[in-house]
Amino acid sequence: MFKIIKIRTCLIFILVALLLLAVPAAVVTGKDVWSTVDLYLRVESELLMPTDTGRYYRDIFWTYNDEFFDLALAYPNFWNESFNLISTFEVGFEALLNGRGSEVVITAEQIAVAEDYYALLMEIGSPALQRTLYEEAIRYPLQSFIGLTMDESAKRVLGPQTIPLPTPNPE
Repeated sequence: MFKIIKIRTCLIFILVALLLLAVPAAVVTGKDVWSTVDLYLRVESELLMPTDTGRYYRDIFWTYNDEFFDLALAYPNFWNESFNLISTFEVGFEALLNGRGSEVVITAEQIAVAEDYYALLMEIGSPALQRTLYEEAIRYPLQSFIGLTMDESAKRVLGPQTIPLPTPNPE
C-alpha cells in the first residue's frame, strides 16, 4: 500500500514540476502550457527512450530529480534559468520531433544560455551533480554544438535508435 502511495505521490510531483516549468516557458514562447508539456514528454518518449544513450540521460535526470526540485525551491534564479533554457531550445526540439531537425541550426546564443545553466548548476548543485556535469562537459563540450543542426546534434549524442518504436495505428 505504501509503495502505491509513494508512486502516486511521485507522479503528482512529476506533473507539478512539468507544469511549473512549462507555464513560464509557455508564456515566454507564446504557446499554451499543454503544448509545452507535450513537447517535452515527446522528447522523452521519442528521442530518449529509443536509444541506450537516451535512456542513460533520462536516468541521470531521474537520479538528480529530487535535487533539481530542491534547487528550484531554494534558488529562484534556478527557475528563471530553467525557463530560459527550455524556451531557448523549444523550437529546435519541435523541429527535430517533426522531422525538420535539419532546418534548425544551434547558435552561439543558445549555447551561451546552456553554458549559463551549466555554470549555475556547478555553483549550487551537489558534489555528485557537479561531478556528473563535469564528466558530460568533457564528453560533449557545449561549444562543439555551435553550427550543428538539431539532427546532427541528436545523432552525435544519442546515436542510433536501439528500441524499435511501434507502428502508429492508422485509425
